[in-house]
Amino acid sequence: MHQHSSLLINGNWTDGEGPVFESLNPADHSRIWQGQAASHQQIAETVHSARQALQHWRQHTPEQRGFQLQQFLRQIQAHRLLLSDTLAQESGQTAADARQELTSLEQLIEQHLVPAAENGEIPQPRGVIVLISSFSQPLISPLRAMIPILLAGNTLIFKPSEHCPRCAELMLHLWLKADLPDGVINLLQGGPEVALGLAQQEQIDGIHFSGQRCHALQLHQLLAGRPGVALQLHTSGNNCLFIDSRMPDEHWPEAIISSAFRSAGQRCCAARRLLIDRSEAADKLLQQLLQRIETLQQEQALGFMGTIIDARAAQQLLQRQTQLQQRGGNLLLPMQPAPDNECLLSAGIIDISHLNQLPETEVFGPLLQVVRVADAEQAIELVNQDRELLVAGLFSHDSTLCQRMMQQLQSPLISCNLPLDQILLQPDTRLWRSAGYSNSDFTRPHIRFTGAGGE
Repeated sequence: MHQHSSLLINGNWTDGEGPVFESLNPADHSRIWQGQAASHQQIAETVHSARQALQHWRQHTPEQRGFQLQQFLRQIQAHRLLLSDTLAQESGQTAADARQELTSLEQLIEQHLVPAAENGEIPQPRGVIVLISSFSQPLISPLRAMIPILLAGNTLIFKPSEHCPRCAELMLHLWLKADLPDGVINLLQGGPEVALGLAQQEQIDGIHFSGQRCHALQLHQLLAGRPGVALQLHTSGNNCLFIDSRMPDEHWPEAIISSAFRSAGQRCCAARRLLIDRSEAADKLLQQLLQRIETLQQEQALGFMGTIIDARAAQQLLQRQTQLQQRGGNLLLPMQPAPDNECLLSAGIIDISHLNQLPETEVFGPLLQVVRVADAEQAIELVNQDRELLVAGLFSHDSTLCQRMMQQLQSPLISCNLPLDQILLQPDTRLWRSAGYSNSDFTRPHIRFTGAGGE
């Protein structure tokens, strides 16, 4: 595969002037994409172009911008197979998960095509917005922020994960086919140095970031003393799933597997901790969970959940499993690499109930940590102690308990009887409507999702 123009600046595709990098398929290590990162000069040029395009774009009516979103949806639908294949190959998702992401993406766009005024106000543009995204769900995740940002009349500079440059490039090609004016949307490829270079530009008005907490903290520190730059940081954390074992359900093992291991656990809303009581019913449920995972892994040769994004990340996950075990964790099901592919890990489960202190750092992969609790009260207390988690979930047939936990849990996103991996696939624009840079910026969303049996 030949290196090609990798940046989109002011409506023109151009070669990067920074370091060469590539994207590999984690399933077979074949090269998917190769290009060059943006240089410091190209970063400055892109910000200037976005600033120049702002006045023209903000003069478009909401109806005009909505029409171009509709054109973008048509391009998504026309290129669905190419997008889903690229998504599966570059991010390591299964083909089924990639197709589901495309379906959810189409539903998300359709919801944005229906105007939804907030308090009777039309969101006002803030200016030039930088969007920095991770490799987790590399199409729907950035588009959740990108669409309201553009619809509000802002111009955008997109810096995708260096792990998924091809997905980002395809997306931008489709935006151009929707006839966006030059400079309204721009693409800069590269690693953290490009993101930090963008954050240092004086002419930006906002940054929307999703990714690792350490990088979020860097941006937060870098922008200290610049109150005119809006900063929205979206990181995942030790998302918790509480199981009410008093009335067990035969479908719950499948729901736990979906919550924790879909896309190899590399979703920001994936369950990291399973909170469950110490009853015999809970013991039985854990055994059913272990048996179901082993059956899936035997039937599908570890491929039921996809691959880890790269070998380095897989090695770090195995090291974290060893560290938890050395601290006193009881390994119920070991996470192991496949003999012929180090990026393909099996699902792992470790009981960390007896650790003196629960680890703060998230394990971003297929290792579920079991914490035995006395009751729902202790589960609520544990969840609310962690101020960094994104999602808390509950499986219970007790509607009163569902309502109580939804009232008392302090997590931004809360679900009842809905697998956690499904939350950010819900076509609910409330999740990111505040990211559209309206006058109601930075209200922390407390969105409740209810599945079957949660009413």
